[in-house]
Amino acid sequence: MEWESKPPQVEHKPKKTPLAIEICCGHAGLSVSLRQYGWDVRPIDWAGNEHKTRIPVINKDLTKPEHVQQVLKLIRKASYVHMAPPCGTASKARERWAPTWNGRRPP
Repeated sequence: MEWESKPPQVEHKPKKTPLAIEICCGHAGLSVSLRQYGWDVRPIDWAGNEHKTRIPVINKDLTKPEHVQQVLKLIRKASYVHMAPPCGTASKARERWAPTWNGRRPP
């Protein structure tokens, strides 16, 4: 019996780079970190974002239905989605005064 000396041919598929989406990304720090670990990233924030972003950001206004649909389409392709509430003073709760431990008004 004769043995073949060649190893069997194995088809190697390239690994798919995971996609991460960071919504309300601010300065996009999470996206920067994930990119350093080999992730494909899509940081998203609105055009009025006052943070100095560390990488280019996709501008979407999530009050516009067409922008929401575009983001949802992108989310379907993602391995990881991170959403953070805006860190500004947009909350309606800020209009209600509540006493603080030091007596000052909250921001």
